[in-house]
Amino acid sequence: MFKHILVATDGSPRSVHAVRVAAELARAQHARLTVFNARALDLVHYPPWKGQAAPSPQETHYREILRRESDAVLAAATSAAKNAGVACETASIDSDEPWRAIVATATGLGCDLIVMASHGRHGIDAVVLGSETLKVLGHSSIPVMVTHDTDPMTAA
Repeated sequence: MFKHILVATDGSPRSVHAVRVAAELARAQHARLTVFNARALDLVHYPPWKGQAAPSPQETHYREILRRESDAVLAAATSAAKNAGVACETASIDSDEPWRAIVATATGLGCDLIVMASHGRHGIDAVVLGSETLKVLGHSSIPVMVTHDTDPMTAA
């Protein structure tokens, strides 16, 4: 049924659970698996450095930290997929709108399913913080499977 699955992860326990679910599904479907991490730019604390001829040392340092964190998240996800008996590819990009990066990457890679976690925010937290998952659901033409581990400690 599915040929290429993209699973989005931020390294949180709930998204680690989503990686495990996606890996099991990929194995059962004999599908390719791509693990994706959007390196979320914090434009509130680190404003864009647009208009500069060359990256400032601060921008370079900030992006290097993001890259290292992303590499660690992707390495852990790759290990989880391998433990499930599935090889996977990885992808990551810098983005101040992770949901757009997820949709664009899945579309660009020709994925036919996106798997991601619900972080379980409710009430004002969901309104104020927003939900990348809801944004992907609302904007993706690719089907989206949302995982929800009711006990985030069990997903660790």
